[in-house]
Amino acid sequence: MALEDQVKAISELGKLGENIPGLSVDKVVENLAKKDESLEEYLKLIEDEKQDNLERGMSEEEADKAAEEAKKQAVETLKGNIKPAVEEEVIMMKQEYKIAKEALDSIPTEASTAIATAAIPPAISAPPSAANPLYTLAMATQTKKSLLKTINIVIASLTKVMMIANRLKFELPESIVNLVKVLGIATSALSIIPG
Repeated sequence: MALEDQVKAISELGKLGENIPGLSVDKVVENLAKKDESLEEYLKLIEDEKQDNLERGMSEEEADKAAEEAKKQAVETLKGNIKPAVEEEVIMMKQEYKIAKEALDSIPTEASTAIATAAIPPAISAPPSAANPLYTLAMATQTKKSLLKTINIVIASLTKVMMIANRLKFELPESIVNLVKVLGIATSALSIIPG
């Protein structure tokens, strides 16, 4: 597979991720350009060069025009340089968010199935029969481990989403940040299950 094909494949896979409100490559690139300290320093150098041009006899209008063109070119160059990396990071964020969301959405189903399974007797026997407490304990332990694995998947994916968002200087929507609180509640609820 050629490198161009890989890039196209990554882009196609990125479309399968879960959308995050407010997240777009162009907005992130624009925001990163605004917050880039080295670009800010370079733009100051362009202003200094403008003063030098004025001192060399260039008209104010010509110096302004040259400075604005140089600034515009510097900003566009930076944006062009960072855009491919931002596109990849956005794709990773969307994929990780999708993993976290789907895993989190599966927890209530897993928990209710576990509760229903625990209520089913281990075997049908003629009366008088009693529930086997070891069976119930084993089911509870198995369920707890399964739910903890799911929660760990959510934690890992949300951590990656937040780390990428920080690198991109992107402020995540409150709904995504609130998922951390939901995880805390789910984890403490699991602590009451033996095992």
